[in-house]
Amino acid sequence: MQAAIGQFIHALREHGLPVSPAETLDALHATQIVGVREPKRLRLALGMTLAKNQADLVTLENLFDEFFVLNDTSLLQANDDAEIPEVSSGPDESTAVAQNSDSPPSTDNSNKQPLESPLGQQLMANEQAALTLAIANAGTQLGAKKMQIITQKNQMAFRIMNALGNQALHQELAELSEDPTQNTLLNELKRRQKNLQQQVREYV
Repeated sequence: MQAAIGQFIHALREHGLPVSPAETLDALHATQIVGVREPKRLRLALGMTLAKNQADLVTLENLFDEFFVLNDTSLLQANDDAEIPEVSSGPDESTAVAQNSDSPPSTDNSNKQPLESPLGQQLMANEQAALTLAIANAGTQLGAKKMQIITQKNQMAFRIMNALGNQALHQELAELSEDPTQNTLLNELKRRQKNLQQQVREYV
């Protein structure tokens, strides 16, 4: 459990949240209190101990939903010594293509604020072919085929999302959340991000 929370805090730091050692201890203590059987309670507890403002909270909640699949605590119960190997060989691209039948149709965003993150631009432009190829390439580079236990699935999916540019997208979502006039764009972009996360999990 401590290893999984530690990995999550490391991911928060990579996405710009300055988590101190004292806050890490607070988060571990909160985890011991609320447990891991109810992910929504755990997400709330971590938000209370680690997020310093609303933008931090948005980033934390988005990352939590990626790092820990709700209603599935298998990652928290995984062997702490299990590691995803850093190898370059991966799955055959012929089996890696994950066509997303639930992909939303392309919409006209001419009147919306231009997005700066490359992944956000691809999502709003509905570039499914390019994204599918990018998922397969990232999986190959990160060694998805070398996974040894099923509990590594969520961590691999998380790393593939980061390889696609999810860190910059999270920063952009945090910025959009601070502008009430961009709620429509924010909600649509988050919806498409979740669709992509599901596509990545299906690929893995």
